[in-house]
Amino acid sequence: YQLSFNLTSYIGKTINISWQYVGFNGQSFGIDDIEIKGTMASEPALQITSITGPIGIKATIENTGTANATNVQWSINLNGGYIFLGNSKAGEEPIIPINSSIVVKIPLILGFGKTIIHVVASCTEGVTTDKLQNASMLLVFISTK
Repeated sequence: YQLSFNLTSYIGKTINISWQYVGFNGQSFGIDDIEIKGTMASEPALQITSITGPIGIKATIENTGTANATNVQWSINLNGGYIFLGNSKAGEEPIIPINSSIVVKIPLILGFGKTIIHVVASCTEGVTTDKLQNASMLLVFISTK
């Protein structure tokens, strides 16, 4: 016989299982006190918590998960308006520890009109996030709504 049990809620705990088998000829055997060991899977959870100006663009990427985020690739792109300088930037952060954040930025933008700021972040663990922010540009000043 094969028996299957979902013991996820018991990970890290000791449970007592008693099992006894009695064969046709009266022979029996049993198993007592099985310890279930394991760990819950952990993974990072990336969030873009803010996109702001007023000079250049700053975006905060936070790891709210239960594991470090490694090799975090990020990008900031502006779409719309008239942009003469600083319409995109990308980079990599080696690690964002649990409950930590980083600030990524385009230090100088020159343009005018309405634009949409798109920030994307992803890590080696396969987690990706993005956020869109409406904004207005006037020369070097950025106003986010």
